Amino acid sequence: MIKIKLSLIGCLRLKYSCNIIELSYNVPVKIKQILCDANISCADVFFVKKDNLLVNEDYIVKDSCMLKLLPIVGGG
Repeated sequence: MIKIKLSLIGCLRLKYSCNIIELSYNVPVKIKQILCDANISCADVFFVKKDNLLVNEDYIVKDSCMLKLLPIVGGG
């Protein structure tokens, strides 16, 4: 069983009304599918960090872990 915790950072916490989302899978899964299953729009997430490494949406998660989701940050 692969247990994945999603930690929402910054304004994602407000938009999705939670800090941590927990999901479980029986087989390895892509980040893109994890976001879809958690009902989080890929357009809202700018970076995904796994073990302090930046990974893209096609990265396959093979073991239990914590993923940090960082939002798009705008400025002017």
